[in-house]
Amino acid sequence: MRLIIACVTILGMARAALAMSPFCTNCKPTSPVCGSDWKTYSSECSLKCENLYNLNPPVVIYNGPCEDLLPKPDPNPYQPCNLLDIYNPCVLMGAHKSH
Repeated sequence: MRLIIACVTILGMARAALAMSPFCTNCKPTSPVCGSDWKTYSSECSLKCENLYNLNPPVVIYNGPCEDLLPKPDPNPYQPCNLLDIYNPCVLMGAHKSH
């Protein structure tokens, strides 16, 4: 049990040291990345530093903003319809025979 507590303490101290290190304080927005938590980060450095204390930190799943991975909306959701496709009196009255 003491070993587990010691390991967790050391891991926490290592992460805290990394957070205070120049690596995290000098994260510059380079190119956005999409994390596996579906959050867009300004860089891979930002993703890692913002999640230092996360036991299951996200990883980069896409080099670019997460919005790029979402489906684009249909520019014309209302397609024109042909009223004869909806209502054809000849078919309803049996006047139309299929071959």
